[in-house]
Amino acid sequence: MSLPRTFKQASFKEFNGPLVIEEVTLQLPDDGEILVKVEACGVCHSEVIAKYNAYGAGFPIVPGHEIMGKVAAVGNLVDGWNVGDPIAGCWHGGHDGTCEKCRQGLYQFCEPFIVNGITRNGGFGEYCIIRAQAAVRVPANMDPVRNAPMLCAGSTVFTALKAAGIKTGDTVAVQGLGGLGHMAVQFARKMGYRVIAISRGRSKEASIRQLGAHEYIDSTAGDVGEALKNLGPAQLVLTTALDTAAMIPLIKGIGIYGKLMILSFLQSGAMTIDSNELFMRGISIQSYPTGNCYDNQKTLEFAQMHGFDCVVEEFPLAKVQEAFDAVMNGKVRYRAVITMPIEVFLNNNYPALLDVLLSGNTDGDFNPLSVAVQSNDRANAQLHEIFLAVETGVTDMRQQTAWLRDNIDTKDRSIAILTQDLAEAAEKI
Repeated sequence: MSLPRTFKQASFKEFNGPLVIEEVTLQLPDDGEILVKVEACGVCHSEVIAKYNAYGAGFPIVPGHEIMGKVAAVGNLVDGWNVGDPIAGCWHGGHDGTCEKCRQGLYQFCEPFIVNGITRNGGFGEYCIIRAQAAVRVPANMDPVRNAPMLCAGSTVFTALKAAGIKTGDTVAVQGLGGLGHMAVQFARKMGYRVIAISRGRSKEASIRQLGAHEYIDSTAGDVGEALKNLGPAQLVLTTALDTAAMIPLIKGIGIYGKLMILSFLQSGAMTIDSNELFMRGISIQSYPTGNCYDNQKTLEFAQMHGFDCVVEEFPLAKVQEAFDAVMNGKVRYRAVITMPIEVFLNNNYPALLDVLLSGNTDGDFNPLSVAVQSNDRANAQLHEIFLAVETGVTDMRQQTAWLRDNIDTKDRSIAILTQDLAEAAEKI
């Protein structure tokens, strides 16, 4: 895989500043590191930690800890990884291997606290470097865009469900149906639990039922705790929303020896709870922040095995600030993902095709690929979906380009010519 001299990335340059996109020099990985050509990176609400330098890493810092891509280069002292391998990076960015947490296998809690996108540069760019010890193995043929949020939101809910110690068939309630919540519903359903989804209003009910919820509670329609008690009670309540006040009434709906598990940062860390209510029914309160690289690998494997992924909204790297703002303002359904330009994706997956496309086309000096990359319009997004669907060589590429010519809106001149070039390039490979 040929490497460029420079690449684009987005970083926070100052406290509470905007994301700044700039061209930077590509660095090769040091010992124990892997250079990743990024295909997609999810946008998590915890990116705000980097914006405000909450963990003291300083500036500039490149956010992003839901990283999916391909191995572009491997440093010394790295075994088991080859150029071109699918790879991912998660919250767990590395560990020292010597502290008490590491000796227990709890690498994500390692005391030096190495976190991708928080204390070391993350995936908001065309390339990033991750530590091999924290690299996540990705099953073959996974869509990087629709699975990038598995690297934080997905692994958090999956590992929390495994750690909860409940039995198949038990009732699990999911409070808050955003990025974590919509995935918690899917994981809980596939793991064999009865799922009750809880949210404000009815706007998400239909889609959440399609994702696997057996029951739905509108928390604005009355006593939500009583409603949960009548439908359940729940042996486990997963809270994924930021509102502390919305969490407390749910305790009424938790069964004997049930659990309330907190899976996200809260707007206020303080809660006033009647401890007698907990005591009389043996209820416990836990939290589960995230998993390590192995937990993330098992999360991806489980999702692929059971045939589900994340519901995402895609934003090109050029619109990274728009994506960040949408997440912070709760305007995304259900998860935002930063995607790289089409030519980055092609270079990762079909370099021979990209070479043919860039070497010439059917319309003189006009380069439709460049125009398509710059336009970032609906047709460009559709092209991206087509490329993701192609996994097995030239024959499938020909079939896909035939479909493309028949279905893409060819009023966009750049897209029309690009589809023709794709068909011709596939014939030349």
